[in-house]
Amino acid sequence: MPKVSVIIPVYNTEKYLAQCLDSVINQTMRELEIICVNDGSTDNSLRVLNAYAEKDSRIIVIDQSNTNAGAARNNGLKIAKGEYIHFLDSDDYIDETAYAEAYKRALCKDSDIVVFLFRDLYDDGSLVKKNFLEGFHENKNMSIVSHAKALIYTSVAPWNKIYKRSFLINRQITFDEIDVRNDRTFYFKSIISAEKITPLKRFLITHRKDIGTSASRGSQSKFFYSYFISIDNIWEASEALPLDTKKMILYVCVRDMLRFYKKSEGKDKLEIANQIHNFFIEKHDYFEEFDISDFNWCPDYQILCNFHSKDFCDFENIVPIVFAANSEFLPYLSTAIESIVDNANLVNQYNIYVLHTDDMLIYRQNRIESQIKSKNNIKLLFVNIKKFASNDRFYARNHVSEEAFYRLYIPSLLYMYDKVLYLDCDLVLLDDPYNLYKCDISDYILGGVINLGGNEINERIRVCLGLEPDNFINSGVLLINNNTFNSQDMFNKCIKEMNSGKKVVFLDQQILNICCAGHIKLLDPAYNVQWHRLWQTNSKIPLDIPPCVAEAYKEMLLDPKIIHYTSGRKPWDMPECYLAEYFWKYARKTPFYEEIIYRRYTQHRETSGSASMKKKYSRGLLFAKLWQCYNERGLKYTIKRSFERLFRGGK
Repeated sequence: MPKVSVIIPVYNTEKYLAQCLDSVINQTMRELEIICVNDGSTDNSLRVLNAYAEKDSRIIVIDQSNTNAGAARNNGLKIAKGEYIHFLDSDDYIDETAYAEAYKRALCKDSDIVVFLFRDLYDDGSLVKKNFLEGFHENKNMSIVSHAKALIYTSVAPWNKIYKRSFLINRQITFDEIDVRNDRTFYFKSIISAEKITPLKRFLITHRKDIGTSASRGSQSKFFYSYFISIDNIWEASEALPLDTKKMILYVCVRDMLRFYKKSEGKDKLEIANQIHNFFIEKHDYFEEFDISDFNWCPDYQILCNFHSKDFCDFENIVPIVFAANSEFLPYLSTAIESIVDNANLVNQYNIYVLHTDDMLIYRQNRIESQIKSKNNIKLLFVNIKKFASNDRFYARNHVSEEAFYRLYIPSLLYMYDKVLYLDCDLVLLDDPYNLYKCDISDYILGGVINLGGNEINERIRVCLGLEPDNFINSGVLLINNNTFNSQDMFNKCIKEMNSGKKVVFLDQQILNICCAGHIKLLDPAYNVQWHRLWQTNSKIPLDIPPCVAEAYKEMLLDPKIIHYTSGRKPWDMPECYLAEYFWKYARKTPFYEEIIYRRYTQHRETSGSASMKKKYSRGLLFAKLWQCYNERGLKYTIKRSFERLFRGGK
């Protein structure tokens, strides 16, 4: 009797098949049975299999019509005679001593399953080792009772394990015969049933990632039904498990389903979203025992529910717009949204998202929602991203709030869109936002308008950041290429840059400009008219702005598209200044108009008090800023910063 039966489902893997078979027939263990099941391949895979079978009598070839990898594995299992079984994908390959080592450990521990480590092999040739067994003792068996997390939060796959054949037969554990994810039920049934799961801390197999011709067949949307069959079968198998264990399994199943949804595109994505909607409605009993908000995928699902439903039939005309706000800035957000409502085209669908972590905001958001109540083509969603932002620490500075950094989360939150328009709250639009959104940014990560800094600021950008001011964009109006941002892992790069300790010029802007340097598309300056360079000059173009945009700035002031009230000076504080009239035009139409007026009135009273009160206020504010700086950046930085401000006259 063979010691190990190796079952290999094969579908159009001619390119990798020889390497896979060579790795098996050259094993130091000779007592092998090699069962290759050709699943209706249309390339030369079957010819390769037959050629190898002629040379090695241990190889058995089964040829079946194209069904799926689950059926292929089951057919191989039916004729297998080995004491242990290994299911090997035909584009993977195994180390020379793998079966000898795994079989020896299995006999020693009388294992139902032996699980070993693996390497991921990417298209660029890079190898990444996956050491998920770190911290576990090799001489101790595991089970779902003792090591639930280790067995559930890992690679849900059969190819890095060998299984006792009698165990699979007695427990009637087989693969789902569905198009994709046909190994999920097999995996969970096996770890739920097994009493002796033995870890082997050796890297014994190399698994190819993202190969479209592998047994997974890629992420084809028409196969999405497979997820629901798999989840139903897994849920039935886990019925007797403790509640916490069932919750972990449900989490993994739905997480994988949402990942598949993320990979789909266009109309297929819409169809999948509708299937997920129906799944949550039909299978509500799965979630009755749990608080769905505890799951990390809950924000993804909430976004899918609210903005990716059957109501959106034409992806060509959707304009996703994102703001980040808190309760304090709600009146000005309302004004910006009013300007969108006033300029939006009835032909397009405008999906507006407001990212926040402010629990108090919920009590006031209905006032903004009333602004779009009669607009069928404008939808608004307030998204609390506290779960996303809880582990990240952002630094508020001067007029820049913590919310300014929430734009970093946009590509991971709104992955269903190829690109997204991000807008600061302190601006108004004078043009249909669709005209900006349709700008082609190709494979660039960002599209933005040059930041209009003076000579001093431009010199600091050049010296402190090593960037050219002519390519340094203002981050208050951005076109974000979600696909490129995510594929290049820009979020983690930005977080790393933020914590690098580099001298701060504009922290929220500089991290994007540094990390995306060379991948930023410059847009028409009319889409970000920055008033901090204009309100003091009463519409005259400052002499110290970059020469390359001076002429363009003159032209765009004749037809501005977006007025951005940059800097700490705002139009609600200085209504008499140039360009402030655009803000007040829209503010008058909002449900916050009286509140904006009242704020200006009370602020004027507070700041027009006695000189002594102003002095006390200034001292208190200075102390508060120093204390904040100390807590956030440490003593050394605080002292250094204090001396810098002192010798610059407090600037």
